[in-house]
Amino acid sequence: MVIFDIVLYKVPINNMADFTDTINIMLKEILDHGTSVGPFFPWHSSSDPYHWVIAELLLTLTTRRIVLNIYKKFIDIACVALYTLLLFSA
Repeated sequence: MVIFDIVLYKVPINNMADFTDTINIMLKEILDHGTSVGPFFPWHSSSDPYHWVIAELLLTLTTRRIVLNIYKKFIDIACVALYTLLLFSA
């Protein structure tokens, strides 16, 4: 996706702060672009930038129809997996 290519070259990722800044820039670029040309998707109502990034990455791998069908399940599974990882790593 062109937006990701442009944003990733603007900000070198040297540490976690740079990574977070890059994600925020990517989210702004996606929001600006999406509101001007695209339809509304469920992840558009999320305030979590990682939901947007996951959805956009899924869109690069498959079609909108398939992502619409699996997005909610994917996020739920990812949240459970992360919670389990954090729970058992403590």
